Amino acid sequence: MFTVEVEDREMGVKPMNCPGHAHLFGSSRHSYRDLPVRYFEPGLLHRNEPSGVLHGLLRVRHFAQDDGHIFCTEEQVEDEVRGCLEMAFDTYALFGFEISIELSTRPEERVGTDEMWDRAELKLTRTLEALGLDYELNPGDGAFYGPKIDMHMTDSLGRSWQLGTVQLDYSMPARFELSYTGTDNQEHTPVMIHRAMFGSYERFIGVMLEHYAGELPLWLAPVQAIVLPVSDRFQRLCRLGQRRPARRGHAHRARRSQRVDRTQDPRGRAAQDPVHAGRGGARAGRRHGGRARAPRRRSGQHFRPGVRRAPGGRAILLGIEASEILRAPRLAFT
Repeated sequence: MFTVEVEDREMGVKPMNCPGHAHLFGSSRHSYRDLPVRYFEPGLLHRNEPSGVLHGLLRVRHFAQDDGHIFCTEEQVEDEVRGCLEMAFDTYALFGFEISIELSTRPEERVGTDEMWDRAELKLTRTLEALGLDYELNPGDGAFYGPKIDMHMTDSLGRSWQLGTVQLDYSMPARFELSYTGTDNQEHTPVMIHRAMFGSYERFIGVMLEHYAGELPLWLAPVQAIVLPVSDRFQRLCRLGQRRPARRGHAHRARRSQRVDRTQDPRGRAAQDPVHAGRGGARAGRRHGGRARAPRRRSGQHFRPGVRRAPGGRAILLGIEASEILRAPRLAFT
């Protein structure tokens, strides 16, 4: 941690969100009817990492983490853990990540009784088996306060990265003296679940860029399409082609090349853009093999001609001849 001394008291710059959420739960009374109580905070955190391990976005000292904490009853634990895992898988599916799972159990240095650890590990195991998920046992690698389920992905270079985690904690609520009123009108200690889908946003962005090698999928790319004029005469038409979908209310991120492209391969100046669309007339078409320039993938492969209708009636550009770019009534890049 980064520590400072204020009026003879040692203080630490916030390294985690857990204590703050525990104090937030303890600031008011709760009934069993209120549970589960779920908090989420994309908080700024600080870790005094050694300079030798700092590594771009992947290991930093100041970062934002998508921290969530759930306070629930003993009976609600498995349903809440299941919900966290399903949310994580839905999130990673958007990016096309293949996920492997590890169940990390009690370390040598830990807090809490063996009975508490037995109960916590059993609940996580039951949840994984109920979902039919394959997992590897990782003995001794749990957090000091409880066992955890870690989700890993392997990038395009074969390297493994940890992304999300779901951790079961019986110790912190007791140490912070948290309680709720149960059905018997007595005070009970809640169970605390720590969960993160992305981990730190910086780390996730770094892993994602490494995995895609900078060639982001169309929906995520900062520039989704680039319009390349094949002659100075078509600069105005390219400007119209760039702006028309936006005027019709279709969200897209396109830009127009400022230079005329007279080459067979338009990828040289926009290799990282997912879609390249040329614009020219019949003479320009003959100059490029007797046909107009059609939208291409960044690999140079042509899209197959046609427009696919998406739910809600929007048209998705799958590949239209360049002459159709201005005429398509509901053209959208998505």
